Amino acid sequence: MKFDPFSKKISLTADHKTFDTSRYEFKTNLTPELFFGKHGSIIDVPSMAIKNLIIKEGSNKFQFNFHESEGNTVYDANGKGYGTVQHPNWLINDSYHWKHRFKTSSKLITSLAFDELNQRFIYINSDTIGYYEFGKDLTKKRPLKNRFPVPMNLGTSFLNSETNELIVYEVNDLPNDSPTIASVSLENLKTEILSQDQLAQQRHHHNLIWDNKNNRFIIFGGFGNQRLNNTFNAFDLSSKTWDTLTLTGDTISPRFFSGMVQTDPEEVLLFGGVGNESGDQSIGKKYYYDCYRINFEKGYIKKLWEINRNQNLASVRNMVLSADSTSFYTLNYSEYIPDTYLQMARYDIKHGKFEILGDSVPILSERIKTNANLYFNHSTNEFFCTVQEFDIDGSNTINIFSLNNPPVSKKMIAKYTSEKTPASNVWAYILLGIFLILLISWYLIKKWNNNKKEKEKQIKSIIAVDQSSHYTGIDKNSISLFGPFTVFDPKGKDITHLFSNKIRQLFVLILIHSWKKVPLGIISEEINNILWPDKEPKKVKNTKNVAINQLRKTLMDMKDLEVVYNQGLFSISYGKEFQCDYFDFIINLNSLNQNVGNSAAIERLIYISKKGTFLKSFNHPYFDQIKTDFEHEIIKIIPDQIKHFHRENEYSKVVQLADILSNIEQLNEFSFYYKIHSYIKLGLTDRAKKYYNKFVIEYKKVLDDDFPYTFNEVSENIPSDLK
Repeated sequence: MKFDPFSKKISLTADHKTFDTSRYEFKTNLTPELFFGKHGSIIDVPSMAIKNLIIKEGSNKFQFNFHESEGNTVYDANGKGYGTVQHPNWLINDSYHWKHRFKTSSKLITSLAFDELNQRFIYINSDTIGYYEFGKDLTKKRPLKNRFPVPMNLGTSFLNSETNELIVYEVNDLPNDSPTIASVSLENLKTEILSQDQLAQQRHHHNLIWDNKNNRFIIFGGFGNQRLNNTFNAFDLSSKTWDTLTLTGDTISPRFFSGMVQTDPEEVLLFGGVGNESGDQSIGKKYYYDCYRINFEKGYIKKLWEINRNQNLASVRNMVLSADSTSFYTLNYSEYIPDTYLQMARYDIKHGKFEILGDSVPILSERIKTNANLYFNHSTNEFFCTVQEFDIDGSNTINIFSLNNPPVSKKMIAKYTSEKTPASNVWAYILLGIFLILLISWYLIKKWNNNKKEKEKQIKSIIAVDQSSHYTGIDKNSISLFGPFTVFDPKGKDITHLFSNKIRQLFVLILIHSWKKVPLGIISEEINNILWPDKEPKKVKNTKNVAINQLRKTLMDMKDLEVVYNQGLFSISYGKEFQCDYFDFIINLNSLNQNVGNSAAIERLIYISKKGTFLKSFNHPYFDQIKTDFEHEIIKIIPDQIKHFHRENEYSKVVQLADILSNIEQLNEFSFYYKIHSYIKLGLTDRAKKYYNKFVIEYKKVLDDDFPYTFNEVSENIPSDLK
């Protein structure tokens, strides 16, 4: 808008169109008062958003960015207050803080898909289809005409906008002859089975891209059956067949938890993931921060870059391409931490430079099926984050969050908040800062002088526990599940050889279900499905009964220990004279949780964990989940206590607690960093170097790769994601 005092004309330009009037008379010199929205008797005004307001008169220029995130005062670009706003909604906050939009829960496994064309999310389970229309904040549910034919396990799906169909698929782990791919028409809810074929392995957290041009969908990577995958498989909806794609160029190592985004009809970018060179889960995993361009038409893969983030972060499956196609957005998270969070990052496609954007989104990542995803809605210019959290029984909860585009960083929020700090307060802050520095310096010097005796005390504590917690090797009338499976009879005789591999599995399966479970024990059918999944019901019943009788006979050499069958449940009855290091560990872990830093509990946990890995010799897939749940229980308690004692400068406790973590998981980087830094804080640099060298050797042995940081680099600071 332009005021011309000489021609007495007011001009308004909007959307490249100019409107003017000369009806108003005003003086050559005037002092304007600007109002946006309600003023005086004018109360009927439309909703509006204002940014980048510039007022000029001659050589004078006033610029208002409206970058404030709080308060009622409007400041110019130089930080001087000029106006006020009533009931402000500072829009920059909606570009930093994710807004919760929708939540739904189901006891049935549910599949979720984004329908941008119709401005909604679609979620479906075996008997119901639902729609969340985010523009109207409206939820609708409709029963399916027929039960959905695919038994959902992972519940992966996508929308075919050409045919207006939702396609749900599973790749493995379904009964033979079961439908694996089916579509449902979003117009009449009719379902159609497209395939009963299964791939060779399960593919948890694989990538999916819809190739509309060739009427096929392509998947890459994933994890299942203790193997990581790096195969591109395509399912042709016309021929209804799977095909394995052959591509040349650079090789992508086996992985899951990667991100993918389509850049052209026949081209995608693949970013990051978790895996290793061989694909064998047992040798450990590496967190990748690399980027590949994949052209399906040419059948070629080109590696663009690889960077180091010094963090263990996975990526969500779907990524978003920036408007200028020079960068992509993804959500990263530490999938191995049960109670973790998603964090948006923007990566430059050319060089891999990245920036952290927005606030975090919580996610409970306890189950392998739990997943998150990122979408972009062009109509409303906003990102959507979906989080689907699973429980052990398959029940799941879906949460949907939104964030305005463009997303901003925490640094930008702080910058814009600081813009409104009046210059007159600067000197006051400087003087206050100097005073605080002097006060803190005096306090630190005094504390340093008092710390010498405390350090000596902590060093003695570390040495004492280290010397007293060595495993002696024999506990009478006991079962050991840490390290090699070992059984000692009441006289201290090793009778482990009496337990065959299958009897060991049966015994441990029942034993673990006999530890404070409600109800106590495990049903017969579950034992059958776990230990003899391929046997016919009649044969498996006889096989199980023989095994149970053999187990009962073997346990006769033990005191206060027997197999009990009650109300359809098998359990192990044990008395006070029976010892099990697993039970002992859980009791002391709970004691540590209730009484932070309990010295007796810590010493006992170190003693047990030094025997070796929990269920080390049990390679059956069912026990993998038991191991994972067990590690999660430890991670829920010990890392927080390590952080607590590190903050309190009680480094001996940090070292002892870190010992427990490193005994459970040799290459646990959390315990590695905290233990190194605690040794250094106590002046035990030689011990720190010795521990570093031991870790590096083990790292090379397990991962067949050199540890990427020197001792000096490790000792500089603890990575921010571990604090």
